[in-house]
Amino acid sequence: MRSRVMRSVGAAGERAGPARPQEGIFETLLVADGRPRRLDTHLRRLRRSYRELYRSALTADVRGAIAAAIADRPGYLRVRVDARPERPDRVQVVARNWAPPLPVTTQPGLVLRPVRVASGAAHKFADRGWIDRIEAALPDGVLPLLVDPAGLLLESTRSNVAVARGGIVATPPLDGRILPGTARQAMLDALDAAGRRYDLDAPRLDELPAADGVFLTNAIRGVQWVRAVEGVARWDAPDPVAVALGARLQPA
Repeated sequence: MRSRVMRSVGAAGERAGPARPQEGIFETLLVADGRPRRLDTHLRRLRRSYRELYRSALTADVRGAIAAAIADRPGYLRVRVDARPERPDRVQVVARNWAPPLPVTTQPGLVLRPVRVASGAAHKFADRGWIDRIEAALPDGVLPLLVDPAGLLLESTRSNVAVARGGIVATPPLDGRILPGTARQAMLDALDAAGRRYDLDAPRLDELPAADGVFLTNAIRGVQWVRAVEGVARWDAPDPVAVALGARLQPA
């Protein structure tokens, strides 16, 4: 359902980063009944980040370490893989019991608050201090929506963002300022498979009142619809595109 304009409020002036790369990088992935979701995509991203940041190859048997951590563990798991620059030959893997992603139609909808930053982060740094500071400044139940100084949407602190308008999805490009999310890529792959058009242009914050919906994509939580962007717009129900994509990306 089309949004309604809300009163305008000022966004916080927090600046993203810099994270400390020397503390390492990590991946998080969802496992459903022993089957890691998008494992190859996660491994490619982890290895690419490691090489770009530390100028060496990650030689650890990451796939084997994940398999060992999830062996004989049914149900849903959240798996975190940590890699450090001084030990390319090993990773630490921790698997925790987790709830399955909720279907979009059963979600209450998220509330986002615009936060002005210079940039997001193109890598999953273990040092999340700047993210913690942004999130700690917000009230419970409100998540940050990172926006650059020109008013272009970047991402949330833990998810990629997408905007639906007229059945077309727009999501920010991979310009080095946002994480190349695995769920974001799965969303684009699903749109390609369905022959649906999408735009890799960053939506503007001031364009959201005309949007049919906003949603986040996350490897663990799936597709999450947004019911309000504080001071900008709100929606009464998820857009049909978000509902369809959520069903498509839901673990079987």
